[in-house]
Amino acid sequence: MSDSSPLSVRPPTTFRGLYAAAALVLVIAGLREASGILVPVAFAAFITVLLSPVVRLLRRYGVPVAIAIPLLIVALIALLVLVGSFVGSSLTAFSVAMPRYQAKVLDIVGSLTLWLGSHGIRTNVTKLLATVDTGKVLAIVGNALTQLASMLSYTILVLLMVVFLLFDAVDLPARLRLALRRPDEELVQVRQVASEIKHYIVLKTYLCLTTSTVTLIVLSIMGVDFAPLWALLALILGYVPNIGPFVASAPPVLLALLQKGPGHMMIVLGLLATLHTVVGNVIEPQLLGRRLGLSSFVVFVSLIIWGWIWGTGGMLLSVPLTMTIKILLENSRDWRWLAVLMGSGPDSRRAPASTNGPV
Repeated sequence: MSDSSPLSVRPPTTFRGLYAAAALVLVIAGLREASGILVPVAFAAFITVLLSPVVRLLRRYGVPVAIAIPLLIVALIALLVLVGSFVGSSLTAFSVAMPRYQAKVLDIVGSLTLWLGSHGIRTNVTKLLATVDTGKVLAIVGNALTQLASMLSYTILVLLMVVFLLFDAVDLPARLRLALRRPDEELVQVRQVASEIKHYIVLKTYLCLTTSTVTLIVLSIMGVDFAPLWALLALILGYVPNIGPFVASAPPVLLALLQKGPGHMMIVLGLLATLHTVVGNVIEPQLLGRRLGLSSFVVFVSLIIWGWIWGTGGMLLSVPLTMTIKILLENSRDWRWLAVLMGSGPDSRRAPASTNGPV
């Protein structure tokens, strides 16, 4: 008869699940409360991952780190200034053109009312539109612009963090080797996780840039107003699969309707839908593999959860953050099953993880 200590008895599986759920709630609450600090950190980490290959390339050509990183930061600041001035001027021009678009809307509404009347449907669409509370619509737009301005106010803080992270990344492997208990074994897994995260973010950025460029070409050829602005919107929302392309395509499609009528709108809609379908369902799975994909349900839920936790910044980073969590879970023996459920499907090009049990 063995006299085992109560402290050595493992808690039942049910209680362990409750402990994990309670810990998750505490983590989410902490992330929400510390959003003012963590959102800039997340953006800085995201930018650092994108810039680190450029730093390595410059070092390969003999440029010292003390020169390469400041050069990148100066180039990034210049790019942000150009983008900021472009967005500001585009929004000003859009507000100037707004009365013209409103007149087009009234013309379309009048034509729609006459067409409905000719088919025996008596209604006044203009009066129906007048019941819409424009104050609430303007309040929603104003709130979105306020959140965008608050995100832009983090620019200096984010750039400073990027500088420090880039300098720290140079000697990070050496510090990890000193910090880990089994560096020869554990560094392999750390490098694998970091490589997969970097692979996803860099390739996803290339895809977003390609989609944005093709969008600019299509809208310019079709004569849609403010084509560069909608291309920039497609670039930003390209990180949100399924939902992002739909939101980014709505403004140029509506402008095509107001400018040249329903036929022109259908052509623009068809071209943009074809573009996003090919990129999302053909090119992206081929480049990233289904293992580095997320199911549509997970994408939608992550958009809601990260938007609730971190606001607009969380919505923009929802898929990269969720993808990072999925990669971390996939490299864990205990939680790999959850990563598989989060994915869009198995990747036959990669052998399954070892099932020999924990080390």
